[in-house]
Amino acid sequence: MRKRILPRGLFVALLFSTFSILTLLACTGETGPAGIAGQPGPAGDSGSSGTDGVSGSQGPAGDQGPAGASGPQGQRGVAGAQGAGGIQGAQGPQGAPGAPGATGAMGSSGSSGSMGPRGPAGQTGPTGPEGPSPISTVVTSLVANAVETGGSTTIWGAGFQAGESVTLKVLAVGVGVDRILISTPANDSGAFMIDAEINLPVGIYSLVGTGGSGSTETSAPLMVAEAK
Repeated sequence: MRKRILPRGLFVALLFSTFSILTLLACTGETGPAGIAGQPGPAGDSGSSGTDGVSGSQGPAGDQGPAGASGPQGQRGVAGAQGAGGIQGAQGPQGAPGAPGATGAMGSSGSSGSMGPRGPAGQTGPTGPEGPSPISTVVTSLVANAVETGGSTTIWGAGFQAGESVTLKVLAVGVGVDRILISTPANDSGAFMIDAEINLPVGIYSLVGTGGSGSTETSAPLMVAEAK
């Protein structure tokens, strides 16, 4: 900072005033009341400028100011040269199997192969059970007497196997259902004779004899007359 130096005339005036005041104080009695302040004197001449002071140390840096607004987008640069190809990566894991495809059309049948050689004969199997007695080739026959409805008739049969059970039935009685009359065994000669009660409507019917051991089935007419 520059030093302020008083003008020489003002300095002399002040010094003279000081001595005058001291003289008056020494010569006079008690101090009277203070007089009215005088008019200000004229301003003194400006003093010469002082030398510049030493520069102060640099102050601390101020806070960073706010970011400026974004500038306009620059022009697009020239495309760079294509880079070299990279190294092939490792093979990835195998994917899941795909869904089965649709069944294809059936192919045409191949030609038949040639017949192979005949194989060896197999082992002889065990003996089977004894078969039934052979069926007699004798022709069976049946005879029945005419009968009144509600009466009895005698029936004869022959040509069956010895001891064979013979069933006698009338075909298509009423609504077409067969009716069994009786069963009887044949004698040693394969014949029989038996009486049977006939409860059938008036008419003529087919009487059938069936052997239980496989003899040929035989038939005869059965006449049913009205009772007198």
